[in-house]
Amino acid sequence: MSSHSYQTLLVTLVLAAGCSEPDPDPEVRLEVVARALPECSEPALPGFDDGYADSGLSFIHRLAPEQSAPSGEPLDPFRGAFGAGVVAADLDGDTLIDLFFPQENGPNGLSWGLGESRFESASDDHPARIGDPQAAQLYANAADYDGDGLLDLLVTGSASIQLWRNDGGRSFTEQAAQLGLQPPTRYPGGAAWGDYDGDGDLDLFSGNYGEPETGPESNRNGPAVVPSKLWRNDGEVGFIDRSADIPWQPGQSGACLQGAFRDLDGDGDLDLMQVNDFGAWKGVTMLWENLGPNSEGVWQWQDRLPGSGIGTLDYPMGSSFADFDGDGLLDLWLSDIGKNRVLRGLGMWQWVDVGQVWLDGVQDLDSDVSWSVVDLDIDGDARRDVFISFGPYQPQPPEDPEEPWADAQGDRLLHSQVSEEGNPQFSMLNEAFPSAQTENARGTAIADLDDNGVADLITGNIDAAPSVLMGRCTTSNRVTIELRQENSANVFAVGARVEVEAAGTVQRAELSAGGRGSFSGSQPMLYFGIKDASKIDRLQVTWPDGEVSEAFDLCPHCALILTRAQ
Repeated sequence: MSSHSYQTLLVTLVLAAGCSEPDPDPEVRLEVVARALPECSEPALPGFDDGYADSGLSFIHRLAPEQSAPSGEPLDPFRGAFGAGVVAADLDGDTLIDLFFPQENGPNGLSWGLGESRFESASDDHPARIGDPQAAQLYANAADYDGDGLLDLLVTGSASIQLWRNDGGRSFTEQAAQLGLQPPTRYPGGAAWGDYDGDGDLDLFSGNYGEPETGPESNRNGPAVVPSKLWRNDGEVGFIDRSADIPWQPGQSGACLQGAFRDLDGDGDLDLMQVNDFGAWKGVTMLWENLGPNSEGVWQWQDRLPGSGIGTLDYPMGSSFADFDGDGLLDLWLSDIGKNRVLRGLGMWQWVDVGQVWLDGVQDLDSDVSWSVVDLDIDGDARRDVFISFGPYQPQPPEDPEEPWADAQGDRLLHSQVSEEGNPQFSMLNEAFPSAQTENARGTAIADLDDNGVADLITGNIDAAPSVLMGRCTTSNRVTIELRQENSANVFAVGARVEVEAAGTVQRAELSAGGRGSFSGSQPMLYFGIKDASKIDRLQVTWPDGEVSEAFDLCPHCALILTRAQ
């Protein structure tokens, strides 16, 4: 199965949604296999160690050359604003995490995993590494769009979109144009994969940030907006443009920086969050409820932001959906300029701003610019902590390469504890990092690089090397979960929801592809800390088609792979 040592634990029945008894003649089975995670030899304080120095990585993000109009104004007013995405996933099928860095100026960075958080660069003539030599590559993520069990690569850049089909054996074939995908007119936006129409394969939301505007007000008022794209996956036919199904208002569809498919209302289908920059001028962030098809088969979407309690979002860069307070409802965390927006879920398209309560004591400056927001449980205490990447927007690096970018801002790890009132209380974990993370950071991917069950982070930095942060082993028991579906076009079960119960605590998470960490794509794996629980009492999977599987009495410190077998 892999170089890892897994053991088959059990086979259980799959229960149909809403059923209380197993089908006496089931057609679907759940196979659960496990690998014991290593114990900590010397448990450390929660946080990260530096993994870059010994990683073997040599990639350096490079800005595209500065170009100016005859008037002296920059031709690209957003040069250096966004980009530096990261993909951390098994791209060659050997169970080891590989890394892909879209490059703005030169060949992309593709490195194969060797295990133990070490990597070797792909050959100079590898087509996915060369990429599009005519375009600045900015964002990337990974998903299995064709259902062959291999993760494919989506790379978007300046007027460029590439979909690299994974052919196995470290071979990729670019298929975007052949499959009908069209590039953005200039700046791309965030991209996300999900089966919004329930036909079993992964559809694509491809955001569009817009085209540059020049002049003294251009950056304040944002780019010229170009509508984003919704692509329905029709298998061998390719991708069909269904953007017209979403009722975007002309000129107000936003400067999209991130898209995320999530089941926001718990009704079993995937909704869409479109995170828009410059909301006051170019179109506010939108929460599109998936209403399903009408009588003519046309998909219906309704913007649920009005009346949701979220209010106006001016400059959100990234988002995270998680149950931060453990009440079973999705909370929402958005990065921004200045303070982050933190919103507690109240149920059925209702949120309330709890930033002043949950972030009491966390100091922000009006000049702080945050990007990726990634939830993780750094100490395994069954509460979700938050990593946030920071980096100021600056059109060009300083003249002296030894000088830092203006207003250098450190990345943050916010540690979740419980206040006297029972609310989440986040505080800066200053000792979390091996050194101050003050590069101009953007994209972040999450993966388990050393197979110890602790989430590791890879962050792309503008005009610099990436950061590799290795999560420290603590005394808590941990569980990682990967999902597989046999005979399905959605092999990795993107959109599935997982519930873990241990020692009376219930945790929930949803498997996604894109929309977690700005401009980036992560390993399709879920992470749960269960403190000192002696076992997982119950594990429940709600698969993308609504079927429900349950397994009981599982090992407390294991990597689990759950396969839904026909």
